[in-house]
Amino acid sequence: ERVMAREVGDISFQTLEAIGSNIKSVIEIASNYSKMILAGDPVRYMLTSSMGYQDITAQKALDQYLRGIMESSSAISSIYLFDNNFHKYAVSKSQIMALGADIDRESWYQEMLFKQGGFILKLNGGGLFLKDSEENFVSHLRIINDIHSLQPIGILILNIPERCFLGAYAGIRDKYGLGIIVKDENNQDISRADQNLLSESFDNLWKDSGREYDFMIRKEGRKEFLISFLNIEPWNWKVISIMPFS
Repeated sequence: ERVMAREVGDISFQTLEAIGSNIKSVIEIASNYSKMILAGDPVRYMLTSSMGYQDITAQKALDQYLRGIMESSSAISSIYLFDNNFHKYAVSKSQIMALGADIDRESWYQEMLFKQGGFILKLNGGGLFLKDSEENFVSHLRIINDIHSLQPIGILILNIPERCFLGAYAGIRDKYGLGIIVKDENNQDISRADQNLLSESFDNLWKDSGREYDFMIRKEGRKEFLISFLNIEPWNWKVISIMPFS
């Protein structure tokens, strides 16, 4: 039985690798769109002009530019832009969310500054937004630097809806009848499609395992389940699969 478990574990590992790769593709698409936003003249003007936030024409051009990018991709549910004085410019496919805190007081703010223009990922804006729906989103956050001085001129937040992550493994889940959970670096659920296969909570099984991949067999009643996880680097996310196994 252990040999069979090992073989099934190998298949599970390949499956998780495929899901991890699909999730990375979603992030990469969002990252490419964020670079497109950073390069836009309406964005640059608004963030470097001292009176940009009072210029109605410039605001309309910015709104049109951001909306065009947002509407062209299912990987973006909303875009938030802030200048150095934290004036907010936003477009959204639903409601524009209010902020529940000051950006520069958020726990991730220094982490983002440290990246010097590289991006970080935070579930639901890391608590920045007052959420208006049940659906999760992952916020892609980065500092915007001036092209010439390389000094920070603003902040970009691009939100990726949970359904993009569900879509990253829907086909695989349906094919093998798996339960799939994606967790962030704080062990919070980003997306979950586990069909309540197991009543026992195993959310903390590998919280601090330090391993990149692991699996175990769990019994419930007469059924056995293979539970596997794979770390998704460099964000320290986890993708967990639950496979009925008999």
